Amino acid sequence: MISRLASLLAVALIVGGCATTGSTIGDPAFQEVAWLTGRWEGFASDGVLTEEQWMKPRAGSMLGMNRTMAGDRTVFFEYLRIEPTDDGGLVYLAAPKGRAPATPFTLVASGGGRLVFENLDHDYPQRIIYEYDRRRRGLAMRIEGVENGVENGVEKSADWQLRAVAR
Repeated sequence: MISRLASLLAVALIVGGCATTGSTIGDPAFQEVAWLTGRWEGFASDGVLTEEQWMKPRAGSMLGMNRTMAGDRTVFFEYLRIEPTDDGGLVYLAAPKGRAPATPFTLVASGGGRLVFENLDHDYPQRIIYEYDRRRRGLAMRIEGVENGVENGVEKSADWQLRAVAR
């Protein structure tokens, strides 16, 4: 009985070890953003539901997706990625409605549950901001920048308040 228990324990340890192979959660490049992992959702005042889901970092990337629904229709979706850059930073790649190539936003500030990604050359938005509220277990998302170019553009922003959703 003891040898059988020892064999089962050894198999469990081997399988458990294999399950984490290739994980980059401990990779310093992703430590700043790994807290974003999970499923988030929230309703706007007009009843529009936004969902965003991020997979944990693995194999050099963190994958996400966003979907916005009005009633029983999907009105917007976006594929998202966070990947390391050659200089040791991180880049957020947004593909609205699956558009290729994805638009890059470089991580320019992080800490205290706040991430700021920026691309000043993009038409709109130029910044994507995530902020985690531990007390509410909520996620504030914001996009901001100048729409239609710098000279004739208008400062614009949009905000979402999402909550963590059980899996």
